[in-house]
Order: sequence, then C-alpha cells, then structure tokens
Amino acid sequence: MRKFPPIATCQPFCAHPLPPVQYSATFPMSTLGNRSWDYNIDGVAHFGMLADYLQAMRGAPGGASMIDNNLMYGADYFYETWRISEVQSAKVGN
Repeated sequence: MRKFPPIATCQPFCAHPLPPVQYSATFPMSTLGNRSWDYNIDGVAHFGMLADYLQAMRGAPGGASMIDNNLMYGADYFYETWRISEVQSAKVGN
C-alpha cells in the first residue's frame, strides 16, 4: 500500500498542497492503542482521519468557506433531492 508523501515533498505532485495540520490538546492526533497517525505524514490513513483532512482544508485559501458553505450541507442537499424525486416519481405513470 502506497503511503502519502509528507506535505513538504508533495510539491511536484500537488498544484496547491494543503497547509500542515497543527495538532493540539483540542485537536489531538488520531491514535489507536500505541499507534498514532499524523495527517501530515500518513494522509487520510483511515476514515477517522476525515476530520484531519477537513482541518487541513480549512487552512487552504477559500477552504473554510468551501467546507462551511458546501460540504457541510451535502447530506441535506442529498436528502432534499431524494425527497423531491420521490414526490415527482409518484406523478409519473407506470
């Protein structure tokens, strides 16, 4: 399995690399037992690191707006689209 390169070495492959995630007491590194994952080195190594990715995205130019105004409404948009399609499907003759 290929490991993601650290952000610093990502330059040849990434047009706009994300800023490094800053871990703290309020945003700790992902751990399980004695294993820790650092987004800056491991990338999104498992689903639980989605928060690390979003944290990195927030630091990118326009990233906070993209997350707050688009991504966080994705489930609601999906639900509304599904609801509307259910209403419309009832109007279609079989």
